[in-house]
Amino acid sequence: MIKRLAYSLVGILGAALMIISLIALLALQDGQIAAAASSPQNDGTWTTYTTAHGLPSNSVWGGVVVDSAGNVWAGFEKGGWNYPLPQNQLVSRLDGDTWVNYELPGCRVTALAAADDVYAGAYCPGPPSGAGGGLSWSVDDTWVTFTPADGLAGTYVTSIVPEGKTKVWVTAGYNIYYHPYINLLDHKGTADKADDEWTLYTPDLVSFETAAIDPDGNRWFGGVPIQGFSDAGIWMLSADNQTWISYTSDLATSARGIVFDAMGNAWFERGYGVTRFDGDTWTYYNSREEAIEANYDAIMTSFNPHQAGAHSLPGLWVVEGRAGVWIIRNNDRNSREGTSFYDGDAWTIYTHENSSLTSNEVRGVAVDQQGNVWFGTEPRYNQAEGGVSKFTPPPDFSVNAVPGVVLIEPGWAATVDVSVLLDRGQVPTVTLAVSALPPTTSVIFSSNPVTPTTYSPLTITTTVTTPFGVYPLTVIATGAGMSRTTTITLHVVPNVYHYYWPVMFKLDFGQNS
Repeated sequence: MIKRLAYSLVGILGAALMIISLIALLALQDGQIAAAASSPQNDGTWTTYTTAHGLPSNSVWGGVVVDSAGNVWAGFEKGGWNYPLPQNQLVSRLDGDTWVNYELPGCRVTALAAADDVYAGAYCPGPPSGAGGGLSWSVDDTWVTFTPADGLAGTYVTSIVPEGKTKVWVTAGYNIYYHPYINLLDHKGTADKADDEWTLYTPDLVSFETAAIDPDGNRWFGGVPIQGFSDAGIWMLSADNQTWISYTSDLATSARGIVFDAMGNAWFERGYGVTRFDGDTWTYYNSREEAIEANYDAIMTSFNPHQAGAHSLPGLWVVEGRAGVWIIRNNDRNSREGTSFYDGDAWTIYTHENSSLTSNEVRGVAVDQQGNVWFGTEPRYNQAEGGVSKFTPPPDFSVNAVPGVVLIEPGWAATVDVSVLLDRGQVPTVTLAVSALPPTTSVIFSSNPVTPTTYSPLTITTTVTTPFGVYPLTVIATGAGMSRTTTITLHVVPNVYHYYWPVMFKLDFGQNS
């Protein structure tokens, strides 16, 4: 396209002197992204649910999970531990403000999982034959229960991991002390048990406590090896079902929780501590807190499993969007003492005594699609009622611009990628604006207003009369009663520098309009 402006020699020299004086500044600013300032941490609000609000029990033994449709589920302990097997309301789903309760055979939910479908393992002690529980699957708002008569390897289910639409992995046994079996069930998506396919794996004498699937489709199983029979507490089955790998490192002798991050790490709960495996090296941390502080950026990319178990927080921790990480807090005696939240700088501790958490005996944590954090608890020594707590964090968002430094000729246009990121809670609408524009310059966002998290490219257009100079522009994002800002440094320069400066500074000069 033909250039629309010619410069006199005097104009070029004058502009050149101005721009040369800014070289040091440009070198420092090249490629920088200006981030919005963070707001102070607020307390948020709490909502409590107990039997007075429709729960079948205040003992949330099986934890809380959120399914792919955003429904919140909780699994309970209810009824006596007796035989014959009772039928109890053991699983609840929150429907608006009402809890819908479902009856399952059993006394206690030992494992809960939710993706597109919902699964629950429930148990009651039975005779030596093992009668007393099984695996239940929700189909069209009804439940189908699988027992050893159908192919399930045991009535005490310790973990449930859905894979795809119709398959589910289960670790199970016949009592609370020994569960060495791994089942794969393909129910074909129908309630008809006649077409079900069951596969049984018994890799070694290990009492399996947990299971998870990594981003590559490999299945991991963790537990406690049976003394004298096995040295490995962690096993992996390849995605093609062809290869079993057992890990016999001194740091791989047990696991009660498993989670993976996007950096290629596998994390395992090992007693009070945490073990990280990067594919080559095992690293031990004395606590969840130590592991999170040392690996915060990696842990913030963790995949939250849609599962809960009776032993501990599923997957060791739960990531709350861009805000931080939640854990169940344990004391030095490994007793539960509420929950903790780490935002990358500091820990905030929530207990029954300093908040509306229903009990310090936290049995599960989950984050829903609106950013609410859910806690399932059980009563504690008549000091706390237990039940389900919902924490609604204060809303917060941030705004970024890339690149943060732009060179442009008069009469040209440049595009900057502006991102509005939801950091916490709910921020339904954010309005964007730009201040401190140079004369005869206009801007337009591709979308405005926007709903975080989203991107809205910003086009900056100059005219042939736009003066040379350096202009700090401020992008202002306003929503939920808050404003967040980021800056873009705009350099309006003569066209001669359009050809030479990219080599020197590798900056984005925009495209001819």
